[in-house]
Order: sequence, then structure tokens, then C-alpha cells
Amino acid sequence: ELEGAVLEVRNDKNELIDTWISGKSPHRIERLIPGKYLLTEKTAPAGYVTASTISFEVTEDGKVHSVVMIDQVTRVRISKLDITDQREVPGAHLEILDEKGEILESWVSGNEPHYVEKLPVGTYHLRETLAPEGYEKTEDVIFEVRDTMEIQSVFMYDRPVKETEPVPTETETQETETEPPETELPETQSSETETETKMTETTSTETETFMSETNTSETSSSTTTQETKAPKTGDPTNCTAEVCMFLLSGMTLLFVWRRNRKVRKENK
Repeated sequence: ELEGAVLEVRNDKNELIDTWISGKSPHRIERLIPGKYLLTEKTAPAGYVTASTISFEVTEDGKVHSVVMIDQVTRVRISKLDITDQREVPGAHLEILDEKGEILESWVSGNEPHYVEKLPVGTYHLRETLAPEGYEKTEDVIFEVRDTMEIQSVFMYDRPVKETEPVPTETETQETETEPPETELPETQSSETETETKMTETTSTETETFMSETNTSETSSSTTTQETKAPKTGDPTNCTAEVCMFLLSGMTLLFVWRRNRKVRKENK
């Protein structure tokens, strides 16, 4: 027997015959006139759905008639879902609170929805006290339990935690501070410039050396030429001059001899 239900019986003229609150024992009504009657549940016990009205008939045979009314409990299905793919999220710590803030039920979500029965008709808060790892804690979901035999669904969505860039540690900061010189472009260019300068100086030195050697060679050549121009004993040029002088003397003597001979002939 279900206690706490407010019930009444009316005849076919809608006249109230009897009203009572259910208890631990069945309720008896006597001296009912044969005819048709309606058993109605005015208020269901807390956590139960109001049953449908039952029609029954009292006959003239005097037999005891039994009328049974069955109440169904309220049923609520609560799902903790990932907002991105609508799948059940395990590991969330949840609880249901009534309008006075009293906790009526608490549990940890799993891979299947959680069912709650016998919640009295009214307004409730579904609260997440601890979010699963990798998810943000969400706000309360307010839901209402209605006077219906249907399963009522409540959904709470969790959003995955946004990935954040790691905060650099002191070591990473020091490494970051020393990053600018790592390329050392100016130093490299300077080194390259110094290398080029050294190469240029080397080249210049080699060129000067070459030029110096060349000049030295030319000087030596000039000296040799000058030395060559100076008369030497046994030089062919000196011999030619002597021959010329000798021939000139001979021609002069021959001219003088011929002139004297001619003068002699004329005198004769």
C-alpha cells in the first residue's frame, strides 16, 4: 500500500461519495448503491506520478469489489555530455539540490546516463562540484520534474579546457635572452671582412713583392745594359773605329800621292 495519496470517489452524477488519504491498509467503502463510480487521485504521494482516473461498477449481487490504483514513480535521466561531440563524459562529480538548497542525490558520472527516481514534482538544480580532467567546470542547470509517466531528460554540457601556451621557466627565459646573439651575423660578417682584409693584405703583399721583384729585375737589367754600353777591351765597336781611322789615313796619303804625281807631270 502506498501512503499519502489523496483519493476520492464520485458517482455517475459527479457527486462526491467519499474522500480520504491512503494509508498502510486498503480503504473500505460500504453501502454503495449499485451503479458506476469514478476513483480519482487528487494528489499523488511525493515522488510519484498522479495516476489516471479509474472507472468501476457496483452490482446488486452483494459481492465485495476490489479496485486497485497503481502509481508510477517519477523518472529523470541525467546525461553529462561533451559539448563538442555529444558523448557521455565520465568523472564529473554531480549533485541535485532542491529549492531549499538541500542535496537530494550525488554521484560521479560514467559512460552511461544516470537515472533518478521518485523526485517530487518541482524545480531542481543540477550542480557540478568537480569537472572531469581536461574539462571546464560548468554552471548549474535548472530543471523541472513534471507530473508525467514519461522519462524526463536533463543534459549538462562540459567544454574541453582550451590549450594554453606553456609559461617559460627561468631557464627558458635565459635561453630566450641569449637567442639574439646566436646568429651573430655582424660578427660573422666582421670575421668575413677581416678574412677578406687579410686576404687583400696578403694579396697586396704578394703583389708588392712581385712588383719589387720585377723592379729589382728591371733594375738589374738596366744596370746590365749600362754596363754593356761602357767600352770594353776587345769590343768589336772599338775595332771598327780603328779600322776606319786606318782607312781614312790611307786614303789621305793616296790623295796626296796622286796630287803630287799630277803636279810633277805638269812641270815636265
